Amino acid sequence: MKNKIKLDIKQAMINKDTVARDVLRVLMGEIERNEQTPKGKIQLSDTEVIKIIKKISDNIKETSGNVKEIEVLSNYLPKELTRLQMEEIADRYIVDNDIDDMRGLGKIMNHFRSNFPNRYDGKLLATIVKEVLI
Repeated sequence: MKNKIKLDIKQAMINKDTVARDVLRVLMGEIERNEQTPKGKIQLSDTEVIKIIKKISDNIKETSGNVKEIEVLSNYLPKELTRLQMEEIADRYIVDNDIDDMRGLGKIMNHFRSNFPNRYDGKLLATIVKEVLI
């Protein structure tokens, strides 16, 4: 994924797309910063890079709300599950595992965390599960 980002920075420079160039440079800087450890340089997995992209995107949403920057970053994020998809997956998990009270919330959240990493909104999922279990 890092190589794709580097190529996209070059393409943005060729296209004179300063917004894409700048936000991708910030992203690369953050990736490289996270690769530096006291023991030396490490290679981040795509999942770790996606977490960084999501963090930067959320930060932009909270601060400037620049739609173009968010759009550039969203090209690197996996497609998020819709509310309906989350409801269906949660309902199926609840039925399959005989969950009937709020104590099962953690199990459902762990199921999503392990099977759909970075593809769902945790707050929305918690709301959906609470609606189903209450």
